Amino acid sequence: MEIILGSALDHRERIESLIPCQRPYFHPEYCGIMYPVEPGGSPEFFLLRSGDRFVYYQYVKRNLVAVIPGAPSNLYDIISHFDYGGYFTNAAELLPVFFEEFSRYCRTANIISEFVRLLPTHAHDYAAIGQYLSLRKITESVYIKLTQDFENEYSQRRHREMAKAARNALSYEQSSDLSTFRELYHETMLRRNAHPYYYFKCDALENLVRAGMGEIWYSIKDGVRISAIFILKSKSELFYYLGANSEAALSCGSPTFIFTKIGRHYCGEKSIFFLGGGDAGVYEFKQSFSKFRTPYCIGMKKHNQQAYDELVQLTNRQNNDFFPQYREKII
Repeated sequence: MEIILGSALDHRERIESLIPCQRPYFHPEYCGIMYPVEPGGSPEFFLLRSGDRFVYYQYVKRNLVAVIPGAPSNLYDIISHFDYGGYFTNAAELLPVFFEEFSRYCRTANIISEFVRLLPTHAHDYAAIGQYLSLRKITESVYIKLTQDFENEYSQRRHREMAKAARNALSYEQSSDLSTFRELYHETMLRRNAHPYYYFKCDALENLVRAGMGEIWYSIKDGVRISAIFILKSKSELFYYLGANSEAALSCGSPTFIFTKIGRHYCGEKSIFFLGGGDAGVYEFKQSFSKFRTPYCIGMKKHNQQAYDELVQLTNRQNNDFFPQYREKII
């Protein structure tokens, strides 16, 4: 039995030789790109290996002093990199050993808590994970099966939106240019009164495009880009990542139009287009594209209860319903 621990970037080639990272969320380069989104974060992985069998886990380790003034400088917590993560294994029988060893590591490394956003399209062993973490189902995530007739699953409203897009003579393009996306995304975040966390004030999106993991699709009206969708790609799946719309886009069928054009483009090449969940309004929009659902679950664990409680007292967040409780609520 072998344990390998370190920076996902420093061990990238070794990890890739051991693990078929077919989804970006399990790829060490993805962790290396996205960790700056988390203040005080660094990309880390923990690999338990026995012959050809393994359990692999990558995450962001965050120094708490970066966000909690007065916190000891040697305290950390960990979180899945944006937007999903979890445990990747080819041997479920190794999970109990993995969890025992990882918990031991967390205690010795002053890691106070762990928050995992489990990738909904991955076949997690929830029964095994639930013995280690406190699991909570958040929502049913939506996905489209990219068959030739996928649009038959659309609600009547989505069909009306496509007709509206045709009347407005919308066109589209796939581009690596992020300048308009940033403008539209900033406008959208302001309209939704989003937390600053979601503004991505780093080069993460550019680096995802450069690495071949991300694409931007625009819908265009009268020569002006009015909607944009940022998608992630794997060998067989598409993932809706970020979306942005101008005010004008919302009245001419643009969001439905661009989702449909992406689906048509990748139909036959990819098997599913994962749309995810969201708040009530966003979820209502997404579920009108498809009847197919998969659960989205989060996992939480306190590795050091005493230090956790002291941080809650230090931050005066006893009434916070966020996890970890000592951090500012961002959603």
